[in-house]
Amino acid sequence: MDELRIEIERWSGVGHGPPEETATRGTLCIHVGGESLTRHEDTWSRSTGDAVLVSMYPLATWLASNWWRLSYEPAHSTTRPSYEWRASHELRAIGHGYLWPRVTLESDGEFVTLRANPTSETSNEPIRYLSRANRSVPLEHFQRQVREFVQVVIARLHALDIRGSTLEELWAATTRDLTDSKVDRTRRREALLGCDPGEADCDALAVIADLADETGLDSAEEIACAISPDDIRAGVDRLRQRAASNSVQVAHWSRAQHAELAASCRRISQNPNLRPWQRGMDTARLLRAAWAAGNTPIASSSLEQHLGMDPGTLAPRGEVDSPPVGLAIDQGDRVRLLLRRSKPAERRFELARLLGDLLAYQSSEPWHPATETRTSRQRFQRAFAAELLCPVAGLSDLLGERRGEEAMSRAADVFMVSEFVVEHQVENHLDPSNPPWRGTA
Repeated sequence: MDELRIEIERWSGVGHGPPEETATRGTLCIHVGGESLTRHEDTWSRSTGDAVLVSMYPLATWLASNWWRLSYEPAHSTTRPSYEWRASHELRAIGHGYLWPRVTLESDGEFVTLRANPTSETSNEPIRYLSRANRSVPLEHFQRQVREFVQVVIARLHALDIRGSTLEELWAATTRDLTDSKVDRTRRREALLGCDPGEADCDALAVIADLADETGLDSAEEIACAISPDDIRAGVDRLRQRAASNSVQVAHWSRAQHAELAASCRRISQNPNLRPWQRGMDTARLLRAAWAAGNTPIASSSLEQHLGMDPGTLAPRGEVDSPPVGLAIDQGDRVRLLLRRSKPAERRFELARLLGDLLAYQSSEPWHPATETRTSRQRFQRAFAAELLCPVAGLSDLLGERRGEEAMSRAADVFMVSEFVVEHQVENHLDPSNPPWRGTA
């Protein structure tokens, strides 16, 4: 696993500005996985280096005030980040007159991904950041590094007899919240809704609590972060109505019939040494072996048969009002499936996602959601579905060295998936310039 280090190389403590900023001015290095995210070129001194001169106080204050959102608020796969999301997840939002690296921090609830991009070559800014990186660290490790950095900055202020700062107050409040399990859960849910501490609508939090009684705690929170907080009550009501309607498909499949397989899948899904996408791929390979599918395409009729579904369930459907959440509801001897998509390839992919979730997640929770968020659970689902329907080994055999548009389109037709899935598998697992341990599946 990669490691994150937020290091203060030395204090300078000089310059003009508020005393908290002046006292904590110094040279900052941020390293992750052996790469320096603060590597830069200083056009004034015509030099390069890994340590950049900034004030630590604005950075520590930003990290403290965004602790919950940085830790638990996921991004969405299909929409551009909002201004509010970017302000809480991009270092450049810190401001205060300093040029910060172009680094975005994105949590999936289990890992935090740090994505760095270099400053544009056409920029006339005196500091040009040079790093391009995409690294992930465990959430607990990220939180530990942030905690240590904030405490070092507060200690520096105390050493210079500066007390009662905004940073100190923010950090004291965060520390109190972390020690109260009930408040901790509320703060996490506020972050899932894209809200700062204490700013989430009470009704929205009540909806999540009510939904958890029906769906299970983890599933309720997965659903909550997929629906706009401004529309969450109406959105959940619509989802309940669709799930209870005749538009759902039924799979005569039960976990009890596949208890040994499900237990093996859960062991993989709970392996802390694997990232979500790795668990998803390994689980899909286990299922392919159980089905004796090798590395060949799985026909829709075969999927329907394995899941005890009526023939033609995966055939194209007319366009319908698509809810924000796909759903599998485990009813013991059968599963009710709410598939959002109308095209066969997309219906196959969503069905595969839901099957992976049924096999690997919380047997005690009846609802299994598939959403467009990038939580660790949804990353697992997508990697599982991609490998189940379009296995890397089979795709490699089919494509060889070909990467042209025609070859990729043909592969999508052969494996009955979208071209996006083929491109994803190639870019993350077959392209040697992007080895899988740095992929973002």
